[in-house]
Amino acid sequence: DDKINDLRVCEGFAVTASDDGFLRVWPVDFSDFFLEAEHESAVTSCSVSADGLQVAAATRTGSLGVLDIPSHAYRTLLRSHAGAVTGVAFDPDPERDEMATCSEDGTARVWDCATGEQLYEFAGDAGEVACAVAYRPDGNV
Repeated sequence: DDKINDLRVCEGFAVTASDDGFLRVWPVDFSDFFLEAEHESAVTSCSVSADGLQVAAATRTGSLGVLDIPSHAYRTLLRSHAGAVTGVAFDPDPERDEMATCSEDGTARVWDCATGEQLYEFAGDAGEVACAVAYRPDGNV
């Protein structure tokens, strides 16, 4: 009954982020999910790493986590923003272990996935909300 906020489809599986607080990994026929991670609030956005081995999840309460597909382990990286995270994207460059987020707090940020350290922050004008974030194929945000 809860709406799906984001859907990512890649080779071999699909990922949904939904208002019921679950990040779910599905076969591409959506017959039944085979992996899920529950969150304290709605999952607002998701992203799949370039190698397909990790899935990032962002929530309405501003947290960011990563689900490791092979081990099924989930780790919360950090409470990343003061508002709901509205978008998350992995850097497609395999040499950089980074991801970018944007939020209702008006910022876009770049994070080191291994350490959780914030590398960059970009703030919009007062009252502006960042709705989506993506990397160009060359790895630039």
